[in-house]
Amino acid sequence: MCTCRRCTAEDHVVQESDDRVEQIVALIAELDDYTETGKGTPDKAELLITLQELEGQVIRMYEAYYRAAVEWNGVGETTKALRYARLCLSRGIVLRGPGRAFAENLRAMMKEPEKHWTFRFRLKNAEKQKGRESASASASATGA
Repeated sequence: MCTCRRCTAEDHVVQESDDRVEQIVALIAELDDYTETGKGTPDKAELLITLQELEGQVIRMYEAYYRAAVEWNGVGETTKALRYARLCLSRGIVLRGPGRAFAENLRAMMKEPEKHWTFRFRLKNAEKQKGRESASASASATGA
């Protein structure tokens, strides 16, 4: 059993922390879903950062910054994406070393954000999903 200050706090404080951790896990799953039906957003990435800060997860902040960079580039907001990419690299390289895949991926994003695989991918996915729903609705209406 953990004896840290957070885990030995009053029950309501521990419950609040547990709720935040549960939400962190759920947000990570959503943000890591890059499929057409994925529900990641920049707001969710920002919330992840806030929750990790509240939980004192400073060592793993580079992971939240990475997700924020991907999400902001995913909606075409390159300036915000580059901000989080820089934050991620500044923390992540210290912990993980310079030759890691995440670092190379972010460097490619920083060099040419509009050509990176993440550029507007959330918007493209939403457009594809909307097109499929529209086609399905048309087929249903015509009895096909």
